Amino acid sequence: MLTYYKDRYNDYTIRTAAISSEATHLALTIQDMTTLENHGALLNPGQWSYSEYESFVSFSVNLDIMTNDMPVGNEFRATLTPWVTGSGYFEPVWDGSFQFFTSQSIDKPAYVNQIPVEDNGEYPYKSHTSQNQYIILT
Repeated sequence: MLTYYKDRYNDYTIRTAAISSEATHLALTIQDMTTLENHGALLNPGQWSYSEYESFVSFSVNLDIMTNDMPVGNEFRATLTPWVTGSGYFEPVWDGSFQFFTSQSIDKPAYVNQIPVEDNGEYPYKSHTSQNQYIILT
């Protein structure tokens, strides 16, 4: 399962089945595993690249645009299918899944040490009701 962080473009490099050199586009289709709604996007030639030697596809995508801002925690089945202008679709080259997350860099907590430091030579250890703050033991 691939991780997708909401509200931004995410870069992926995944190993796929061989893609014909005739392929000009990649179709990314995702299906919500809860509601079974299908969403899709066509990746243009400049939005993806393919390494024939290792069979890696690299692309960048913002799934929020495709899914109308789905909530955090949703999971999606995904399929990548090569597409040729005028000829249509080939067989899918990758099947996988995505799970939506919110960015962790924004929500970093400010840790509060509940073990008091020395004050004027005394250690003011006191028992009291906790406020369920983070405890860091060193």
